[in-house]
Amino acid sequence: MSRLVKVQSVSPVLKELDLARQLHLPCCIVADPSVLLPESYADSAVVKITDSDLSNNTPSAALVQAEIETLVDEWKQPSQPHFVFFGTDFAEEHKQRNHIVKQILQRVTAMPCAMGEDIREGAVQQVISDLISTATVMIADISEDNLNTCIEAGIARGAGTRFHLASRTPRRRPPFMFRDQQVWHYANDIELLGRMHRIAYPYRRRVLNWELS
Repeated sequence: MSRLVKVQSVSPVLKELDLARQLHLPCCIVADPSVLLPESYADSAVVKITDSDLSNNTPSAALVQAEIETLVDEWKQPSQPHFVFFGTDFAEEHKQRNHIVKQILQRVTAMPCAMGEDIREGAVQQVISDLISTATVMIADISEDNLNTCIEAGIARGAGTRFHLASRTPRRRPPFMFRDQQVWHYANDIELLGRMHRIAYPYRRRVLNWELS
């Protein structure tokens, strides 16, 4: 992994930088010119830049872009990445809704969200099965007992992946293998977005407030 930090107020960020350095993560510090960094960070990549420099594409902004590209080159894929898998139908009328749900899940959890329709290479069925088996959490919309999403939820159950079920009203009895699970019902697309937010919130990833630790 790597770390790009925009520093405007020093003290809360320095703890994160110290942790990153202890873990030997490549870092780039993007600091406001008014910020005075401790001498211990003299060996770090530091770019002094204002917000107006970023918006006006100045040479300093180009330096930030160059450092970002360096971090991308130094990126190391985690051995067990964290992500959400969202299983749903891919009907054309739900395409925009599914895109919004995916964005919500990613923003709330701070993790990538994988969906079956995103897979373009390999044995698609096996790739989907592998993704569900290794996901941090799987969310399945089993409205109208959609066969594919029910199978995907079954894969999660068999793999021991944490999973949650959603279904459009009217309420109906879920398939037998899911009758011990809570089903989050929704009446319309707006309510579905609220349900997705509520399901995803406990899985959010964030930096803990070190001052309270």
